[in-house]
Amino acid sequence: MNNKNKGEIGERIAIGELAKFGIDILLPMSDNLPFDFVIFRNNKFYKCQVKSSFQQSSRSSGAIYFSLVSNNWYSKKQKVYTKEDIDIFILCDGNSIYLFPQKDLEGYKSITIRTETPKNNQVKGLTLANTVILSEERLNYVFV
Repeated sequence: MNNKNKGEIGERIAIGELAKFGIDILLPMSDNLPFDFVIFRNNKFYKCQVKSSFQQSSRSSGAIYFSLVSNNWYSKKQKVYTKEDIDIFILCDGNSIYLFPQKDLEGYKSITIRTETPKNNQVKGLTLANTVILSEERLNYVFV
């Protein structure tokens, strides 16, 4: 499975999970935009970028790595998403989705989400999955 296939699967999972919360999705007619789809919620439009990670080895270590950049394979350049490009990052690991307002990841090229607390019980500076996973509480934080 290539990266485009993985990305499309992540988008479909995200749309399905968001639908469970009654969230309306608008799909663009092309894939040449800096966002994957638009959410309409509370009479506002939010440009969303979905990033997927399907690495089994990451999950078994209790952490999931997500790249947050757009890669142009022809020019070999990476693009970091800006607030002009998107409003929301949606990260999909194949089982769950995690939501972030773009401002929370401003300038990041990647993020690691911990699905388990490390053996040394460190939590400072970590992103724990249960704090960013799709929930009504998280939706209220992200969609202000």
